[in-house]
Amino acid sequence: MAIGTETLFPTAVESFSNFSPTPVVADVNEDIDTGSPTADSSTWDGNGNIAIRYSFDTPSGDLTNGQTQRFRVILQRNSGTGGNVNTPQFSIGVAEAGGNTIADTGTIGILTANTWYEYRFDWDSSILAAQNGSNVEIDITQSNGGGGSPQRRAGIDIAAVNWDLVYTLPAGQASEANVVWV
Repeated sequence: MAIGTETLFPTAVESFSNFSPTPVVADVNEDIDTGSPTADSSTWDGNGNIAIRYSFDTPSGDLTNGQTQRFRVILQRNSGTGGNVNTPQFSIGVAEAGGNTIADTGTIGILTANTWYEYRFDWDSSILAAQNGSNVEIDITQSNGGGGSPQRRAGIDIAAVNWDLVYTLPAGQASEANVVWV
C-alpha cells in the first residue's frame, strides 16, 4: 500500500460570525510553508467572539487511519488599545459536513499579543464517517475575550488555514504534483 501526503486549503466558508468584512477563502488559502500567509486575513469585527467553519475539496485518496491528519492555522489577537486587554481563548476542531465538531483542541488561551502564531491540531481520520475525507471541515471558535468594555475587547484574525493529510494512494494512480511519497 502506497501512502501519499498533500496539503489542502479551504474552498468555502460554511458559516461565520463576528467578522468584517465577510470572510472569503482567498484570505486564508495560502500555503503556510511557502506563501505569505499574513498578507491578507479574515478580520474580527470588534464585537463578540468569532466562530468560523471552512470546508475543503475531497483528498486524492481515502485517508489513512493511524496516520496524523493535521490542521495548521495562523492566528493573531486583534484588540483595542486599552491597558488591560482581554485574552482570547479559542479551539480548533474537525467536523463533517456542517455537523457538530467531533474532535477539537480544547480551549487554548495563548493569544496575549497582536502577533501572528501558528497553531496545530493533529487528529486521526478514524473519527470520520466518510474515510474519503469529502465532508471534512475545520471549526475555529473563540470562547472568551470578545465582550465587555470596548477598550478591553479582543478577537481573532485568521491569516491561513492548511490541512496536511495522509492518504492511501489508489492502485495504479500516478503521483500528483503535491504528493510526497513516504
